[in-house]
Amino acid sequence: MHSLISVIIPAKDRIDLLLQAVRSVQLQPEPKEIIIVDDGSKTPLSTQLKILEHRVKIISLKKSKGSMAARNLGFRHAKGDFVAFLDSDDIWEKGFLETSMSSLRKDRSAIATICLSRKIYPKEWQPKRIFRLKLVNTFKDLLKILLYFFSKKCLPRSAPFLGQLSHMVFRKSTIDELLFDPRYKFCGDWKFILNCLAKGNIRIIPKRLITFRYNSESYTAMENKKNPLKKFKYYRKLLKEITKKWGETFFVKLFDFHIKHFLPSK
Repeated sequence: MHSLISVIIPAKDRIDLLLQAVRSVQLQPEPKEIIIVDDGSKTPLSTQLKILEHRVKIISLKKSKGSMAARNLGFRHAKGDFVAFLDSDDIWEKGFLETSMSSLRKDRSAIATICLSRKIYPKEWQPKRIFRLKLVNTFKDLLKILLYFFSKKCLPRSAPFLGQLSHMVFRKSTIDELLFDPRYKFCGDWKFILNCLAKGNIRIIPKRLITFRYNSESYTAMENKKNPLKKFKYYRKLLKEITKKWGETFFVKLFDFHIKHFLPSK
């Protein structure tokens, strides 16, 4: 008997991208429920997604509370034994859920899986910015592949920054007590993954099973545009939490290097 997977999608406006994300979930053959949390869209998503009403559950917030709070709300309504958090501008490739579930069944000690992805960058971004992101992403992917082959196929406890929520599937029972921290305006997903890593292994799948889109209209991009230094503050805050929990490991120093050399500090 196949287990039910709850797919939680926090969304705000951007209806065309959301529809692509939802369709990519619907094409996965595994049993699933799709929960869309409308985080205060200008035009309620329930009125724009009537064609999907019988196949998705829509929870609406009148005022935006941010993606972290939206994920928490969706999680409270999840009925599945497994749960996945998909961003509204990302797309799962064919076989994402099948491969993730197969990996979780093979390794009962794993509380979650994480795969690799293809990246889409906005055409309006400066080439220098895209180059830096490609450099960082290539290095992260290489690290995950090396960890898969030489470090028990799992993310290190002190490397939550190698994770990405849309790339992951979780055993719901293992994260029932965890919440996303709405106080984190940046890297809140990494804070959540850090807490997950304290509970068990996150198994790496060395395959590109998702299309991950950098978007100029995303919450993170808009906030970063208004105040680039704000992102630096939250990264430093997360670094302190990782160091406090796991000490001065190789990956902690690597994250510190990334903050110092790839983020604005003044």
